Amino acid sequence: MTAGDNDTGLNPIDLEALRWALLMESGPLSPEDQRQLDAWVAESSRHQGALVRAQAASLYLDRLGAFASGRRALEAPPSSRRVGRRWVMVAAAASVIGAVGLGAWLGRDHIHIYESWGGGPSISYVSNRGELKDVKLADGSVMTLNTQTEVRVRYTKEHRDIHLMRGEALFTVVHDSGRPFTVRIGEWTAAALGTAFEIRSDTETTNITVTEGVVELRRAQTGSAGGSPRLTRNQEAVLHADGTMELHAASDSDIAKRLAWRNRLVVFEGESLSQALAEMNRYSPRRMVVEDPQLARRQIVGVFSTRDTQTFVSGMEATLGVEAVESGHTILLRNTN
Repeated sequence: MTAGDNDTGLNPIDLEALRWALLMESGPLSPEDQRQLDAWVAESSRHQGALVRAQAASLYLDRLGAFASGRRALEAPPSSRRVGRRWVMVAAAASVIGAVGLGAWLGRDHIHIYESWGGGPSISYVSNRGELKDVKLADGSVMTLNTQTEVRVRYTKEHRDIHLMRGEALFTVVHDSGRPFTVRIGEWTAAALGTAFEIRSDTETTNITVTEGVVELRRAQTGSAGGSPRLTRNQEAVLHADGTMELHAASDSDIAKRLAWRNRLVVFEGESLSQALAEMNRYSPRRMVVEDPQLARRQIVGVFSTRDTQTFVSGMEATLGVEAVESGHTILLRNTN
């Protein structure tokens, strides 16, 4: 089925954007197709906006299908009938997005459009407290967002720019020597050279852990690679708010512990109770606190589910001899003595 066969109310630019969006869904673009797409997008900001709308419509349709247990049908091997049906469905969704406004439509699904730091629109993906979210990007790269994370994405002909606004994410990057993949965190950028790496950004520190390939750290202000440290597999960098940096080796067990959140787990190997509570509170709708300084220093060992606050509290009661006092959305752990 062709664009002209559909009475969707979309203009020619939107129809061309829809064609590219569905083509990208079917797999990586050929080098020639990629050049044609890049040239088309570069012609006008309207083209870029139309492509964002088409991809948003397709993403929404996939999520709607998953919600209705229809993902298998949507992801089945393509046939002319399936492609034609999907064209109509995505075109209809794109038409609605055009009518109500992209920001209003995408806001329903925790995706928003912003003016990016480099000019042009960027798409923001947000995970809620306790949510684990996989985001597949147009080039096949994948972002896995941990709890309470926001990432802004801007793809252009020359660059793949990511901005980690807050939280924690794992990036699995498809290599493309013609378009650098960089993640900005505060005053730093991490440039990936076909790799997988995890970044966690807190108020005071940012941790970057490389699980595969090479990541080059650069100052965001200059973007220069000269003298920039490079991290390889099983290395991590700790970036402090004062601009200083520490580089460390990371064993396989260290990385497994750091990435346990991908399986909705947290691992404690001697952390203090106050540290353990801070980590569990990232996921829990109920805030756990400890006021006794001596109790707060007690060490915790164990593996806990990020989705099961009650089991964690019960474990603390059994191993530390504390009691949990609940008040509204707060749980106070205190000594029974």
